[in-house]
Amino acid sequence: MRAPNLSNYTTATYRLGNLTSNLQDANRVVSTQKRINFLSDDPIGMSQVLGMRTNLKGIEQFNKNIEMGKTWLDGGEAALKSINEDLDDLRTRTQYMGSEAANKDQRAAMVAHVDNVIKQMMAYGNTQVVGNYIFSGTKTSEVPFTFDDDLNPTKVVYNGDANPFAVKTSESFDLEVGRNGEKIFSEESITIDSSNNKIDFREFSPEYYQNSKELTAEIADGTYTKDELAEAIEIAMDHASTSKEGYGLAYDVKFDAGSGKFSIQDDGSKKGAHVELLFGSGTHSGLSTDSVESDVAVTNLNVTEDNNTFQFRENTGAGLGSPLTVVIPAREYGSGEELAQRVQYEMNQVSSSEYEVSYNELTNKFSIRTGSGSDIQGFQVNWTSEPNLNTAGSALGFNKDDFYPLHGDLSHGVGTSIAADIGFDTVDVRDAIVGDSKVAAPITIAGGVNDEIRFYEDSGDGYGLQGPITATLPPGGPYSETGLSPISYDDLANEIEAAMEKGSEDYYPDASGGIDYEVSFDHDKKVFVIQEEGSPQLKEIQIDWNGSGAAKALGEDLGFAPETDVHTPPTSDTEPEWGIFNTLFDLKGYLASNDVEGLNRTLTRLDSHMAHVESFLTNTGLKQNNLQVRVNVMAEAELSVNNRRSSIEDADIVKSAMDLKAIQTAYEAALSSTSKIMKISLVDYM
Repeated sequence: MRAPNLSNYTTATYRLGNLTSNLQDANRVVSTQKRINFLSDDPIGMSQVLGMRTNLKGIEQFNKNIEMGKTWLDGGEAALKSINEDLDDLRTRTQYMGSEAANKDQRAAMVAHVDNVIKQMMAYGNTQVVGNYIFSGTKTSEVPFTFDDDLNPTKVVYNGDANPFAVKTSESFDLEVGRNGEKIFSEESITIDSSNNKIDFREFSPEYYQNSKELTAEIADGTYTKDELAEAIEIAMDHASTSKEGYGLAYDVKFDAGSGKFSIQDDGSKKGAHVELLFGSGTHSGLSTDSVESDVAVTNLNVTEDNNTFQFRENTGAGLGSPLTVVIPAREYGSGEELAQRVQYEMNQVSSSEYEVSYNELTNKFSIRTGSGSDIQGFQVNWTSEPNLNTAGSALGFNKDDFYPLHGDLSHGVGTSIAADIGFDTVDVRDAIVGDSKVAAPITIAGGVNDEIRFYEDSGDGYGLQGPITATLPPGGPYSETGLSPISYDDLANEIEAAMEKGSEDYYPDASGGIDYEVSFDHDKKVFVIQEEGSPQLKEIQIDWNGSGAAKALGEDLGFAPETDVHTPPTSDTEPEWGIFNTLFDLKGYLASNDVEGLNRTLTRLDSHMAHVESFLTNTGLKQNNLQVRVNVMAEAELSVNNRRSSIEDADIVKSAMDLKAIQTAYEAALSSTSKIMKISLVDYM
């Protein structure tokens, strides 16, 4: 049967259409060189390719992060290197200024240079990369370092945060490329050496009529955290008290992380003893730049009645006053320090102020200056102008009259004391409430007249100051120092102690007793001393000598000024900060005051700072290496993903060309055969 022409046409057209579509697909594969161009080409393969493209975009972003991280690290490295170069240069200059080759004027002139170094350090600390501050933690738009006062700066304030800026270098790893600038310019540990390893302190004897003793605790050299330093100070003070003719006291030294301060006190285990921390007035705490010093060395320590007297006059603001006469007991003294302490004692006996006398065992010379809390504006010692009276000059090495201060400067250097490093100001610190003036007159206690003491306690239980607490003394007396009355100031001290303990115990009827107090009379300084007995429990005590008429009267009798006395365990006056900026500001002060010992202390600090910054440079190098490793890892990962994608997506070029040729040949053959088979005319459709 003859097939209809329409059916033949339709079939031929369909077949030619398929061949045309195949030819187009083959052409597309050859032109794009990809096996998969549409989802329909290979749905599973296309989904794999899309996932790989996402991976490649992630690798591209990681590479951008890595490049940014390298820029940040390079900027930080350049700043850190500049910091160390400037510190090294400053160390060289400071070393010269601390030598005998430099003079006072040269040191004063260097202050301007240190000012410039501080500003330059600020600039390094405020380094920016692409508009971001790299030493400001994650607060990259915040200026990390500013002065506390632009006109008269005394310190530098950190405004960033503690979290360094980081970049993501892989799905599971972030690398810190920024810095917490505070950690760079501040340190958590301190180096102790001969420039800052001394604590001078004075122990007052628990024994009747024993003299006080000035001791020096020497801290072992090393690098310490704050907690470790507190322990080292305690060990050194305990050792000094037991092995250097002290009174065998035990000390309690702590660092409180909450307040950021150190506290130093004895543990109260020896009744009647108390302690002064001689920060700023001890032998090693820094001698006055203008102290009165022996003209010649003294090695003969034999004082006789021919050379044991001298006079001095004080200026308390109204010019030099009347002569005060000092008589040194005539005898052979065992050491220069022993003689110095005796001269100091005798001067303080005739003066209402405070003097410090010391003996330098290296130079064999004596020095005399006012105590750090003294209100004296100057004094004059007449070693030679009163030959009939003032003959002690020969015994102490003085051969001409002296006036203090020589140049109107009452400041003291830091010496080799650790005081400045642990936040103590250069003032004496007492761990007890001590009478303000000497007591000499007999004291009689009368009921309703002078038999009360009112005070407040903070026992550290979280409730703060409690009170007022009233201590009532029994009538008695007269009390005197010698006890020939027949009862002594020591007996009165015991009565006050018992009354304060009873008042404390009665105030807390439901508690297990009150505070144990220790009240004594210091026969050396002729003052009453009130403190806690035993292990420290009191956080604070306030004695209100004006709390009542009777209390005021008793306070005056005991030598206390009428205002309120407040006692807390001696703690740092400021939070100690160990850092580059602190050192630079201190260095300005040392240069301005011609303090050579301070310059030597600075050398140790600068060495420590440079080592500290070097550790950050080393860490930066490790991070740069880490980023280079990440670059290599990303390159390998990108190559691996591209290879996998190519194996799925890319076409075999040779095979694709052969397939195209075959399809093209088949298409051409189909066109030719179709045209021959189908000779369609108008009749076929009629």
